[in-house]
Amino acid sequence: MLLVAWLSGAASALAQESAGGKRVYSLNEAVALAMQQNPRLLVSRHQSLASRDAASSTRGHLLPLVKLGTTYDYVRSNEGLDLSAFGGSSSGSSSPSPHLNEWAGDFNVTLAQPVLGLVHISHDFAAAEKTAAASESDTRAAEDELRLEVEAGFLSLFEARAEKDIALASHDQLTDQLRVAEAEFKDGTRTRADVLRVQVAAANADQQQIQAKVDEDNAQDQLLGLLGLAGHVDSDEVDFLDPTDELRKRALPSDLPDAQEKFAESHRPELSSAQLQTDAAWHHKQARYFNLLPEVNVSYSYYRLLNTPEALPRDINLFGLSASWNVWDWGVNYYQAHSAGEQLAAAEANRESVREQIDVEVRTRLAQERAASNAVQVATDTISQAEEAFRVTSATVRAGAATTTDLLDAQAALTQARQNLVRSKYEELRARSALLKALGDERG
Repeated sequence: MLLVAWLSGAASALAQESAGGKRVYSLNEAVALAMQQNPRLLVSRHQSLASRDAASSTRGHLLPLVKLGTTYDYVRSNEGLDLSAFGGSSSGSSSPSPHLNEWAGDFNVTLAQPVLGLVHISHDFAAAEKTAAASESDTRAAEDELRLEVEAGFLSLFEARAEKDIALASHDQLTDQLRVAEAEFKDGTRTRADVLRVQVAAANADQQQIQAKVDEDNAQDQLLGLLGLAGHVDSDEVDFLDPTDELRKRALPSDLPDAQEKFAESHRPELSSAQLQTDAAWHHKQARYFNLLPEVNVSYSYYRLLNTPEALPRDINLFGLSASWNVWDWGVNYYQAHSAGEQLAAAEANRESVREQIDVEVRTRLAQERAASNAVQVATDTISQAEEAFRVTSATVRAGAATTTDLLDAQAALTQARQNLVRSKYEELRARSALLKALGDERG
């Protein structure tokens, strides 16, 4: 809860106001805000708190039960009471025996403590504690998943903006070419078909800008939903800072790749949750089998009688020892114990399944991160070649040694190379985020 409070304060304190009046969030600030008010994460946190309260409730069964009570009844007796046993008049006495015709009652305190039942109750408590800890691990897993979604949302947003800039640059280039083509068409050095081809290419660049703007708006709306802001603020009231610098600063663990799977197994909250659920199932099984034993309880009760004849005692102390054993219950407790054993086997199988899934995920994410890193290098090398090809083609067109088709092909290749570079860079950041999350080291 202290972490939640800190994140809440950080989100409100670090949000910046831009010159246009928008509230601008960096990646870390947005993650802090999402941790504070994302609806899906709030559900997980409340479930975790409920599990912890359930464990506290089970612990109470280990301690003595204290119960206060009082009764107040109207007592009417038609015959006299024989109080000789309490030192009152004997049956042969001439004094009349007292009659009761009044209100009487008592105040009582009872303390009860299970003895033999403490064995199965202690296992019930241990199972509840493990279940609560597993729920807390599930919440940490939900936080890691949410953090990855926020990072992916940032990357999608700024990738769309970069693609929009590329489309705009392409449109500007094609607009210049269109002016040249129209002028040369008037001079008779270009055909009408050349002008039409340039116009079509410029229209395609316009379509790319429109699609990139749609992608940008969708990414921003999804981000607002993750931050719990959807429906509370308009998209034009909030903006975000480019996250690439923050994401590139995060380094992979130094012991990769040799021990990446072991690293993940010791850091992933999903596996921790599966292990805790297995431990809880073991304690639950033990509790159900110990529940087959007899129940033995000790108790103490104190009664204070109110408004009774003076000859009757006013203070009564009772000490008790009780035992019970369900000798035959048609298999109710036995089959509960047997069911708990099957649940333990299922929990153990689930733990191994989670372990295998984590190992496969780590290997997959590591391969994707390496491939994305290589793709960035290839795209970086390609874009310089595409820029040079476009420059040379433009010069040869002006010299009359190349056609409009050659120029449009070179310009399209340059635009594609720029798009490939942008996409590969953002894909590398996505792959790195996914790998860190797979390793259980999402914070980097």
